[in-house]
Amino acid sequence: MTGVGLTVGRVWAQVTSLVERGSSFEVQAGSATAVGREGVTGFRVLPDGTVVCWDIDGAPMRIRTPNGEVELSPRQQITFPPGQTTALPVPRQFAPGLLEVQTLGPVLARLVDPDGLTVGFPLDDLVINQVLDAWTSLPGVQPRFFRVPGPDAGVHRLILEGNGTGPYSVRVTLWVDNTPLFERQWTGTARPGERLLAALTIDAQDEVPTGARLDEPQALSGEPPGRFIYP
Repeated sequence: MTGVGLTVGRVWAQVTSLVERGSSFEVQAGSATAVGREGVTGFRVLPDGTVVCWDIDGAPMRIRTPNGEVELSPRQQITFPPGQTTALPVPRQFAPGLLEVQTLGPVLARLVDPDGLTVGFPLDDLVINQVLDAWTSLPGVQPRFFRVPGPDAGVHRLILEGNGTGPYSVRVTLWVDNTPLFERQWTGTARPGERLLAALTIDAQDEVPTGARLDEPQALSGEPPGRFIYP
């Protein structure tokens, strides 16, 4: 178990242990303790003391309070106003649209959004998730995917890196109201360490995606975009 105390601010955690199935991440805020297991969970404490917990994807999240325990299912959230320890789960309202990147074969994909935040797989057994409300498949599992609800308008950068030799496929889909607004799929042959970079531009009106364009992947020279620390 890993835990933190949160007095103000926001954190989201992705627990992806494949060995210790009992792994969990606990956040203690005020009189509530949120326990997230395998999956992606979020927590926020507002300056006035309001506590918000939400389950993005994966296993249910348990919220312990002095009045008992509440369970959140994926896509649910719960809000505790200042001084209150009783509340009911409600559906979490995600921003419009859903961007999905899926790969199959010896290739790792990650996406850097217009703010420079990264989600995806820098290594075969490692997930990076800096994008609020995004979630991914477990590392090392085929096919791999990551999904970003409410993707920001602007230029996103898709990085592909070979982690073996052989054929691979990549599919990029932008959904709005469960309808594919944009879809692009291609195949290639991976080589260990080879990196490709493609610009994905998302257009939007009133914060609702209206279309997307994906440039042809090009060989990447130099350091890839995105900032994070990993082994």
